[in-house]
This record gives sequence, structure tokens and C-alpha cells, in this order.
Amino acid sequence: MKFGQRKADAPEEPSGDGMYLRAFKDGDTKVRFLQETDDWIVFREHYLSGKSFPCTGERDSCPGCSHPDESVQKASRKYATNVWLPKNNVVLPFRIPISLAKSLFTRSEKNDGTITNRDYVIMRSGKGLDTEYDVDSDEKYSVDIPSLLAQGMDIQDVLQTSYDEVWGDAPSEPKKERCLPASRALMPRACSRH
Repeated sequence: MKFGQRKADAPEEPSGDGMYLRAFKDGDTKVRFLQETDDWIVFREHYLSGKSFPCTGERDSCPGCSHPDESVQKASRKYATNVWLPKNNVVLPFRIPISLAKSLFTRSEKNDGTITNRDYVIMRSGKGLDTEYDVDSDEKYSVDIPSLLAQGMDIQDVLQTSYDEVWGDAPSEPKKERCLPASRALMPRACSRH
């Protein structure tokens, strides 16, 4: 009897409530974009303690823009859209960095103004500021885009969830981690954000 499987062999599934933007992993990821690039959501994103959250766009009241730490004040432009992962037959929301988005915009222009009529292989390598993306495209074939898009998440809801995860209802202070003491030295502490 065998339980579980290697992470590399497991299908990508949402964890928790699944309301977050995925990032492309190192290596190759085959996707089908379900919306034209003009319909993608463009937003700015701040980082605090390793978690990202969207900028409100209001410089004076955005908790990222007005944060005392200059590294948190910096916001990078990103795009977000739902994509279909044909290998796993699942639709998930993805974050698209500007460098990758520019390559995809060019591909769309060269492909009669559409990006939805074929699968693309997104190739990612490197870490942090040294991350690089390359794009390759497959042959055209039809899929039921409206049906697949109906399985996607509302990107605005996903962004709101990521904002709320960091700031909740009180954007003056980020949520604090509350850790329950471990009952035994060998057991890890259980923490939750409140």
C-alpha cells in the first residue's frame, strides 16, 4: 500500500481557501491564457515580512506606500489573470511579472492579436532579481474558453484576500502571529495570524 506521492509528481492544487495568486515555478509550466492581455488586471504589489499585498493606489492611505520601512514602500507592477493548466486540468489565478508580461504582449501581437488560441510554455530560471523568463508557444487548438473561465476566480477577490491576509480590517498595523505553545519540546508550535 502506498500513501501520497512526490511533490514533483503531484498536481498543483489550491491550499487553504486557494485565494492567492500563484507564481510560475522554476522550470517549464504549460498554460493556456483564458483572457486577452487587455483584460488582465494590472496592479502594484508591496511586500511585508515575505507576504505580498496589493497597493491601494492611494499614496497617503495605502499601508504599503505609507509604511515606515522604505523596502515596503516600494511597489512593483504586476498583472494577474486566470490560466488553465492542461496537464492538471485546473484553472488557477497567476501573478505575471512585468518582464514576462512584455514577452507575452509581443507574442499576442505577432499572433493576430490573440493569446488565447494556443498553449504557452513559461520557462522560469533564477531567483530574486536574477529571475528570468522565456516563452515558447505550441500549435493552435480549440478549447472551451468560456467554460474554463467560469472555473476561474475573481481576480479582484483574490487581491482583496491577499490584502486582508496582511492587514485585515485595520490597515494601520499588520496582523500579528499568535503562537500556541508547544505541549512538548519535540512538537512544533502552532501559529495562526490574527
